[in-house]
Amino acid sequence: MLIGITTVLLFLLIYYFVQSTSSEQKIDLNLHSEYFPNKSFVATSIDLDVPIEVIWKYITDLSNYHLWFPWVYSLKVTNKDVRSYTQKHSLLEYDMKVGSYFKIQPFFGIPALNCRFLRLDDQKNLTLEMGFFPFNKEIVNFNLVPYKNCVEVNYSSRSNGLFSFITIPMFAWLGKDILNNLKNSLPNIKIEINDETSEQVLLSLSEYIKKGSEGDLQLINSIPDRALRAKVKGVLLSISTSEYVQKALDGDKNIIAGIADIKLKTKVKSAYLKAKRIGTAIPVFDNESESKESTDIVNKFPREKSAASSDELSIEEYVQKALSGDEEIINSIENRVLRAKVKAGIMKAKKNPPAKKSNEDTSEKNELSIEEYVQKALSGDEEIINS
Repeated sequence: MLIGITTVLLFLLIYYFVQSTSSEQKIDLNLHSEYFPNKSFVATSIDLDVPIEVIWKYITDLSNYHLWFPWVYSLKVTNKDVRSYTQKHSLLEYDMKVGSYFKIQPFFGIPALNCRFLRLDDQKNLTLEMGFFPFNKEIVNFNLVPYKNCVEVNYSSRSNGLFSFITIPMFAWLGKDILNNLKNSLPNIKIEINDETSEQVLLSLSEYIKKGSEGDLQLINSIPDRALRAKVKGVLLSISTSEYVQKALDGDKNIIAGIADIKLKTKVKSAYLKAKRIGTAIPVFDNESESKESTDIVNKFPREKSAASSDELSIEEYVQKALSGDEEIINSIENRVLRAKVKAGIMKAKKNPPAKKSNEDTSEKNELSIEEYVQKALSGDEEIINS
């Protein structure tokens, strides 16, 4: 008799849940549900702009479950090794750990059902085994994923057994309100976003470049900010390119062939050919938007106009020495560009010798010499005229 009454009430309750679900169907993109024979699964998620430690403290506080968790009409714990009745059922004395039991009453008039903790990862994951309906157990999971400006709370409920199909209509009936109720029940505490992060990034840029130039590449790869990591790698690549070019211009021609990185090797070859054409090593920078802090590290490769003037002076010196007879000095020049310039200067000097003195100057000198001759002739030196 008792079994028959229980069966009738069970099916009436299931019918009520199904009718409530079909009468209030809503499309929710964050809702996911699956049903298979003897197995069902439902899940939803929400983003909360509340600190994760506040959320974790709230969902692990059993005293407020009746405020936001559907189907929890009342909750009771039983503490062991306690004589006082008040302390025996006090949540203050409750030892919350994996395997600890507590009881909930889903609805008024239904006996309390056993529940227990299955997983407790601080500020990460809370998993409970809960009984919202007789003859049916559900695995309820809260997963917290922190972000910079919010916390993603994922709720899921899984049921295995003959009555697992009850999970889906119950979830559609009130389950979608679990996270909304949680959001409304949480204290109004917002996540503080530090506005000084941009200044810290600019300050740390020079430090990352300095450590990367010292060989700490593991630190560079561990930079969480992709934009900052790309800037640092770009500056380090420019520094290494300029160093390789400078060494190649100094005579170490095998250093370029020994570069393993194809990208760096290509950049070094291009910069080396350009440096040979110009005659001086020029640093290569990928991004024009590099911060000012990086200039303190890469300023050992400045673009100076004095390099061009020094080349001009050296060309004049080589030309003068070659014209004076030292032609071997031209062949001793290693820089092809400089050697070509010196040869061109020699050819130009041979084609255009120094300009002759003007006719006016010679005429003035001739006139002065005539006056001198006249003065000397009048003084009695007539032989000078015949000479």
